[in-house]
Amino acid sequence: MARASYSVSAKSISSEVFNLKSHSWKTVQVSHIDINNPVEIGIFSNGSVHWLASQGGDLNRRNTILSFDVKEELFIETALPNVTCTEYTGFTCLGDLKGCLYALYGGCDGVDMDVWLMKEYGAVNSWSKIIRLNWVEFDVDYGMHPLCFIHEDDVVVDLDAWNIVRYNLSSKTMKMFKKCSTDWHLSLVYTESLVSPYG
Repeated sequence: MARASYSVSAKSISSEVFNLKSHSWKTVQVSHIDINNPVEIGIFSNGSVHWLASQGGDLNRRNTILSFDVKEELFIETALPNVTCTEYTGFTCLGDLKGCLYALYGGCDGVDMDVWLMKEYGAVNSWSKIIRLNWVEFDVDYGMHPLCFIHEDDVVVDLDAWNIVRYNLSSKTMKMFKKCSTDWHLSLVYTESLVSPYG
């Protein structure tokens, strides 16, 4: 069993492995990169957990992706797509679409949403912008982010953590999913499996 622990005061994240024989945790690696949102759950994709992170001082601060390879028990830093970020926007979250890691640029505070997909995992030059969603077209107040693809042209988008829509990229039409509650929500995507996680 492995875990990653973030220290707010030290601005570092450490990976630890639990030893069943000694019933104790052992630190295997420490990374001194600042996780942008330490309370956010990391995104699991391609056998690793990923976080948006930043490194360097205030003047030369750069955004990056910090990932923890669960099998190798190693932290790896990966560059984000080469996009000029402004003070008011930037990369807001990571996710997994069709088994590929994606980075979301914009999608909040009135900025259109661009989805950048890493088509070949670990290859920085394989980042490709696959979707641009117009802020005005979706009539959102706070933010939007993609959840999954249903078919090649249909993407499910969470709007303001309030509504979920199915959007067709070719026809630019959307269909609202029926709400199951009147509260804000957190959307998660899972894949059904016949394999039990308990062995």
